[in-house]
Amino acid sequence: MDLSIVIPFYNGDSPTLDKLLYNLNDLQLSVIVVDDLSERPYDGELHNAKLLNLNKKRYFSGAVNEGIKSCANDVLVLNQDVSFTPASTQWLDLLEQQRGKYAMIGESIKGEHPGWRHGYIRGTFMFMRRDAIDKVGLLDELHFPHWGSTCDWQCRIARKGFRALPLQNIPGWAHLASRGQSFGGSTTEYLRKNRAQFKKLILTPPIISVIIPSFNHGKYLESAVNSLIGGPTDLGDMPGQTFQGFEIIIIDDASTDLESRKIAASLADGWKGIKFIQRKTNGGTGTANNSGISIATGKFITIMCGDDMMESHRLERMLREIRQDETRVIYDDLQLFRHGERVDFEHNGQIFPSMKMKEYDFNKLLYKNHMHCGILFARSAWEIIGGYPEAARYGREDWAMNIALGINGYCGIHINEAMYLYRREDQNRTKTNTTLAWRKFFLTQMQQLFPRTYAKERAIMSCNGCGGRGKTPKKISAKALSSKALTEIQGVEGMILLEYVGKSIGTQTWYGPATGKQYRFGLSSHKIQPVDPDDIQTGSNRKPGFLEIRESGRRVFKIVKPKVSIPKASEVPHAAEKVAFSEGESIDVDNLDIEIDDFDAEQDAFRAATLVGQEINISPAAKKLAQKMDVTTNDIVIYVTGTGRDGKITVKDIREYANA
Repeated sequence: MDLSIVIPFYNGDSPTLDKLLYNLNDLQLSVIVVDDLSERPYDGELHNAKLLNLNKKRYFSGAVNEGIKSCANDVLVLNQDVSFTPASTQWLDLLEQQRGKYAMIGESIKGEHPGWRHGYIRGTFMFMRRDAIDKVGLLDELHFPHWGSTCDWQCRIARKGFRALPLQNIPGWAHLASRGQSFGGSTTEYLRKNRAQFKKLILTPPIISVIIPSFNHGKYLESAVNSLIGGPTDLGDMPGQTFQGFEIIIIDDASTDLESRKIAASLADGWKGIKFIQRKTNGGTGTANNSGISIATGKFITIMCGDDMMESHRLERMLREIRQDETRVIYDDLQLFRHGERVDFEHNGQIFPSMKMKEYDFNKLLYKNHMHCGILFARSAWEIIGGYPEAARYGREDWAMNIALGINGYCGIHINEAMYLYRREDQNRTKTNTTLAWRKFFLTQMQQLFPRTYAKERAIMSCNGCGGRGKTPKKISAKALSSKALTEIQGVEGMILLEYVGKSIGTQTWYGPATGKQYRFGLSSHKIQPVDPDDIQTGSNRKPGFLEIRESGRRVFKIVKPKVSIPKASEVPHAAEKVAFSEGESIDVDNLDIEIDDFDAEQDAFRAATLVGQEINISPAAKKLAQKMDVTTNDIVIYVTGTGRDGKITVKDIREYANA
């Protein structure tokens, strides 16, 4: 068999490796030992093996890659702590029999992994066929330097059409790691000395979960998926993302087109890391997003509509940005495409190569969304804010999400590059719900969802309009806020409302894993209590955060979400609705093609439509003061929330607005 054996070595036991090399020498195979800058170099016999000494620390993935590059045939990666039954060739016979069918063969992880239901092959015994290596490349040592690179490689070859064979038992082979150890002896030793490196080295894909909501998008879904994993798309063949450590979750939101449901279901593939959810009833994009994120296992989340695509370097570029500060929300510009080709963006008679998003500004975000749906954010942020507001079922769930993130201190970072491929054809919802009537409807809904924020109570905003990296979210005393406000504005000085959903009827005392604070929860009393954000999630198995605590596999605590009524059909603007803006004159809002990034023009159009003839519940004294302070009727309609009886706008409202 044309095979080279690669053994990455670091501070291992020389007698054990000496015995392994002795046994392999009898088989007349090429053996390469790669020393990863050991403090205790191997001092035994090489038995015809080749020794490569690295000049800098490369960890498991880098050492294996150097070994692969030093040969030109199939590769078997072996852990330095393994042994073979003397004179047995059962393991070699297995490889010979199965290598034609499988491009990757090896020892599987023990137990189950939530992201990979078929399991994945470890680096203790891992066969890698050369044609698969040539097709997908080496291990990803940049993103998975030590742990998780074998899982990533298995997923990558599956996405290119190869097959893998994870096995619980390899005949004639044994791993000599100590019982009860999560890692091999040398890894355990290194991590003990370098605890700060743990999170960097011990990673398993997926790092990102790509959520794809779909409603009657069946004919576009294959293109969307192939822009991620590689393959034919509506823009030609695409190579797939340069970073492949992600999973894909497709959610069919009760498509009325049965073919769309079938296509979405057919794309599910556990080997490729593609999951599928079929919703029984249509709940809107926000609900579909929440369904997908609820089963996501990635540390970061991004959304891609079922009819859109991505440029091949997008996930890697956005991941690099968010890793600088995981409390930020990353967004980029839009590259439009239509009927198989990328197209320019035309606006006000001018032509632009892409649709530029504005730099992040929370105060402007409240009145016009300037972040498209394909944001990248930490999954923990979704947990803290309670998910996408599902009341926004008719659209602009992304706007509501962006506001909720900003309120809780997750502010946007804009990448000035068009990497999100946005399809502009007749299927777009934004081609039909950007009318003035819809605009007013959506703004009203935002005010419903976040009443205190729109009431100009800026002091309670964790983000406080930060608009950039490096600014600490502002906090205020929780004593000044009611429980209703805490439900809306979570993240204020240790005040995130949690609900106990465990089984204990009596009240129990819980201690915060990070702060040590005492909390009392129970089903009969103290069911909902505020908790310090540092105690919500820790990422530690020894001291889990409240949202990470499980009883019989079920979560014990959950975030309390604000209750916002879903609008009735009669409250939703009709497609042909006319908006009166002066006596005897009207404007057909269907003929207004207002692009999503045109903040100023849309604001002006909206003001023109609401300036005249709008009924406002305002006291005579407040109206007089508004005229004196040059506060327009439009300002009152859009920006002022009445606090008087029955929502009447008072003198106090006008003064607060004028001084804001």
